[in-house]
Amino acid sequence: MSKWYGITVTSRHVTQIKLRNNQLAGELPTELCQLQHLQQLDFGGYGLGNQLIGEIPPQLGQLSQLITLDLRDNPLEGTLPETLCELTHLENLYLGAEIGRLGYAERGKLGGAIPSCFGNLLNLKNLYLYFSQFAGEIPTFLCQLVNLQDLNLSVNNSLSGEIPACLGKLTNLIKLSFHVNTLTGPLPIELCHLSHLNSSSLNRNQLSPCRLD
Repeated sequence: MSKWYGITVTSRHVTQIKLRNNQLAGELPTELCQLQHLQQLDFGGYGLGNQLIGEIPPQLGQLSQLITLDLRDNPLEGTLPETLCELTHLENLYLGAEIGRLGYAERGKLGGAIPSCFGNLLNLKNLYLYFSQFAGEIPTFLCQLVNLQDLNLSVNNSLSGEIPACLGKLTNLIKLSFHVNTLTGPLPIELCHLSHLNSSSLNRNQLSPCRLD
């Protein structure tokens, strides 16, 4: 295995790119799709941040071995390409802007609808789509992601309606974050029975406690 700064090469193939906090600028290059053995792509911002703009290239769906895709804290915009649903090995998907950098986040936001085919990403363990512009009700196809451990759809996504009771099928869930949306109604009793759930952030909605009847 060879390793340059931020890049790991295994058996002559690039398997990891981790260039967080490098002040990268411009659009995501479509040439990344040629790295067919890539397992981890991390351009997350954090701290100093990166400044990747534009839309997420649909060509990223060709990275069939990808396990982690981290593009959070970049001013990306547009809708999520349905080609991401072809990443059947994906376990970690991190998108959205850092909450503490509001002005930066306002320059670009992902939005539209979460593609229904995301329900086919059965290996997902961590799904972060926070501080974007996803609207409407929480999609029930998320209930199919039975391996989810951390689900974060928090902050300014304008999610409305009630929390689907079928999320109670996510028995591996450890963290759940829906705070700062416009959700209403009682918490489904099914969520109250999730034995592994040890962190839930649901404040700044219009929710009421679990109904026990």
